[in-house]
Amino acid sequence: MNVTLIGIDLAKTVFQVCGVNRSGNPAFNHQVRRNRLIEKLLEDAENPLTCAAREALQSLLEEWREANRQIQMHEAKLKQAAKQLEPARRLMGVKGVAEKTATAVVAYAGDGKAFKSGRHFAANLGLVPNEHSSGGKQKLGCITRRGNNYLRRLLVQGAWSVIRYTDKATDRLSRWAAGVIERRGKHKAVIAVANKLARILWAMLYHQTEYRAA
Repeated sequence: MNVTLIGIDLAKTVFQVCGVNRSGNPAFNHQVRRNRLIEKLLEDAENPLTCAAREALQSLLEEWREANRQIQMHEAKLKQAAKQLEPARRLMGVKGVAEKTATAVVAYAGDGKAFKSGRHFAANLGLVPNEHSSGGKQKLGCITRRGNNYLRRLLVQGAWSVIRYTDKATDRLSRWAAGVIERRGKHKAVIAVANKLARILWAMLYHQTEYRAA
């Protein structure tokens, strides 16, 4: 296999590595993890990397390994804290809400009393549409995207996890999400579900209740 050109599509942790031959036809197309790609470059003693380049890549690889170790350690601590923190433990009973989202909501909203309602909490996170009124007509635009960007992103990710399994799930939230998908499509539905998650979580904090899925 005579590979004349290799292209790498960069991403956070997994790269797409593609190669073509002399005729311009694809020779291979593989996914490879970031650390593994550098390891393979360093393992190949016959490639044209200079000593300085090898030293730089080795240093970078060691930094990534240490960063991954630190991330795993802190994620383990976060999971433990979420189990021990009573409000977070209750919030994790909601579909689409795991340790990161539960602890982030508790850290941001506390007991929920800083917000007048679930809608106020969702609006504070930028999960409500912009309103445009003209000639007595009200038009709704894109979400405002204001407030806590990190928490909004977690809720949107949680909403996608709900939507992904609506065809198999029978719980109340999934049935509601399926109806929204049918009427408005997946991309609009995910924001609606994220908004609903925010309201549910606020209500659970404010009223100190458990979640009832059925």
